[in-house]
Amino acid sequence: MRGARREGSSLAAGAFLVLFAPPLAAALPPAFVPRFPMPKSGLELERPVRSGAFFDVVGRRSALFGYETRGLEAWVYPLKLVDDFRL
Repeated sequence: MRGARREGSSLAAGAFLVLFAPPLAAALPPAFVPRFPMPKSGLELERPVRSGAFFDVVGRRSALFGYETRGLEAWVYPLKLVDDFRL
């Protein structure tokens, strides 16, 4: 008997969420982070632009590589952090 009561209350809670959650979520204004100044870190990648050229920055355990006109990949071996990242 308890199992049936638990299933009924779960079903009622699920129905409540399906019916009332979307309008409540739509009524809330989106939460944006206000603009803030970014301090200079001192780290920069700089070189002349060569359209379509391959670039890489490789260390002992991490790497950043891609093409200038396409996305890039960032790795900290064996984990791929970013794929097809574009600036």
